[in-house]
Amino acid sequence: MTADRATPDQEAGGSPPPSVPPSLRRALELLAARREEGSFLRDLCRLAVEAAGGAAAVILLPRQGRLRPAAWAGTLPPAFLAATFGLEDDSGQPFSQAYHSGSTIWHTRWGEGMAPPPWATALRDEKLSACLAVPLQVAGRSVGVLALLGPAEWRFSSEQQDLAELLAVVAAAGLAARREKEEGVGRRENETQSREAVAAAPGILWEGEAGVGRFQARLPGFCLIAADEALARLLGWPEADSLLREFVPSQRVAEAAAWERLLAQAARGRVAGVEVPFRRRDDTVATLRLWGEWDEARKVFAGVAVDVSRCRDLEEELSKLRQSHRVLKERYLGASLLSQAEQEEVNRELARERQVAESALAACEAGVAAFTREGRVTHWNRSLEALTGLRREEVLGRELGRVLPGLAAAVDLQGLRETQPLPDLRRPVPLHPGMPPAGYDALLTPLRDDQGEADGGLLVLRPLAQVPASPGDVCGRDIGERVGRGLSLPAPEEGERLRRERLEALGSLAASLARDFDQILGVMLGYTEMAQAALPKEDPAKARLAQVLKAGRRGRDLVQQILAFSRPWERRPPAPGAQPEKAREEPGGPAPPRQARGRILLAAGEESQGALWREILHSLGFEVHLALNGQEALELLRTRPQEVDLLIADQDLAPLSGLDLAQEVWSLLPGLPVILSLDPLDLVTLERAKTAGVQDFALKPWSLSELTAALDRILPPPRPKGLAS
Repeated sequence: MTADRATPDQEAGGSPPPSVPPSLRRALELLAARREEGSFLRDLCRLAVEAAGGAAAVILLPRQGRLRPAAWAGTLPPAFLAATFGLEDDSGQPFSQAYHSGSTIWHTRWGEGMAPPPWATALRDEKLSACLAVPLQVAGRSVGVLALLGPAEWRFSSEQQDLAELLAVVAAAGLAARREKEEGVGRRENETQSREAVAAAPGILWEGEAGVGRFQARLPGFCLIAADEALARLLGWPEADSLLREFVPSQRVAEAAAWERLLAQAARGRVAGVEVPFRRRDDTVATLRLWGEWDEARKVFAGVAVDVSRCRDLEEELSKLRQSHRVLKERYLGASLLSQAEQEEVNRELARERQVAESALAACEAGVAAFTREGRVTHWNRSLEALTGLRREEVLGRELGRVLPGLAAAVDLQGLRETQPLPDLRRPVPLHPGMPPAGYDALLTPLRDDQGEADGGLLVLRPLAQVPASPGDVCGRDIGERVGRGLSLPAPEEGERLRRERLEALGSLAASLARDFDQILGVMLGYTEMAQAALPKEDPAKARLAQVLKAGRRGRDLVQQILAFSRPWERRPPAPGAQPEKAREEPGGPAPPRQARGRILLAAGEESQGALWREILHSLGFEVHLALNGQEALELLRTRPQEVDLLIADQDLAPLSGLDLAQEVWSLLPGLPVILSLDPLDLVTLERAKTAGVQDFALKPWSLSELTAALDRILPPPRPKGLAS
């Protein structure tokens, strides 16, 4: 057995920290109430169990030179309630140690390393191996001990220890006040005997409570000589007088062994929690739990009886309530954690999209500025800083028209509804008073909200090749230096060539970024659409995933807009749904028969994209074969043409491009439809696609709805039987 000092903030695992102010208020109310000592101590024990934790509480008081249990709450074994403890015992048990030392003692194991006494074995069998013992002290002198008992794994916090010590102070003050009052009114002997009998009653109950009866009996036969009306009701008699006349305990007992235990304890002068079943007046059985002591002065045994069946019903109801509370708490905690995790995932995706957009703006050689519907600047990239000489920190939050007055004169920022070039800026103009006049390629495009309404815009500026504007400007000085050195002026064709080379370099950078962004956005949008489709309509996570999709689509639109700004002179790939006419007649017989939704050969340039869309196409009811290059796809079509109803080919394949693969397939299987997947910068014309047998297009990153529409156009779902064709 070990006994250690109580330490604050023990490991988690016990009751949660109590709410101290309400517990303190209840303790002070008990202290002020005019109740006798036994009731006061039992109420404090109940409060200790409820507020400070543990499974049971007991107050031990010194009587006849020994510590004895005087009041308790919770279920304690009879062997413990009948035990006594020395006032200066150093055997290691915590009750005497706390009383003798005047300090709080924390104990975790009963009877370790020696033969345990019966009371310690009984506590261990009841799974009450942990104990917190707090001394009751008045003027520095111990007058008793408050002990909290719990299972071996029970731990307590510093707040719980503080509350237990506070209740010990209240108990000591109440004992001192009540005993002083009893001595002052001169009724010490008679009332002390009565209160000691009451102190033997169970700590979970109080005087006058329904289900508790009082009695007096003579020994050795335990014949009733007094009883109250409550006991008569417990045993089914209309009043106490008739109970005393008709009820003979030894004849109404329903279990002989329990009766023998009662008589054995009564012979020792004290009965503590013995359960005895008695037959009521109607012959039903009532199990009573009995407490009492031998009154030597009056030569009677005085005690109380409790209807155990009612206590068990209350305990069962309390257990159900605790279980319901635990389930509700776990559900609430689980829902909170899930909502928090989903919100964190959405925030991570939005942060990633913001980082992608900012990286694209930073890498763009053209000057780029974003502004709100009111015209206030929200983004200002490094190229625009170099172009205008205005730092980002100087312009964020200001109106774009005030930052660049020359731009405000050329365009109405408030009326922006669609993408528009700004030809007026090609003439040399100063964008702000600190800049020399210069010409610019300029483009404005709106940024739209979730409803498609213009919610701001994006400005892209590229300086034109400078031409002489006036003798005093920078260009004029450059020309003067050239003439002074005998150099010729650059030809207009050379200036145009240099301009095109710069634009082509910018386009190459944008194309490289576009492929990386397409892969990120494609995987994110694809799996998000799958997750959203798998959820029931009423699931709240469906709306959160919709927000992720909106953010991803806005990121995709922003990337495509930047690419369009970077290479406006190149021809864009055909739009999805632009179905080219067949360039030649299909030789041979009809196409091979198809299954319910068809069999698709997916030729993807990236393994991650291929795995994603194979899973999506499977979920749409298609059988899918995956090839990771053009040669692998062509080999499958040559060896197993009957297993393919549709080819989806990525233009970015090796060693054959998607268009080259379509051309080979047209020669091999003229009746096989082809969907060509294109990057926004792939220069594929409608005429060239027609000659390769392409029937539809899908722009990357793919959208589930766009791809489904293309599949329905080529492989429509089977009609239900009975419908007209």
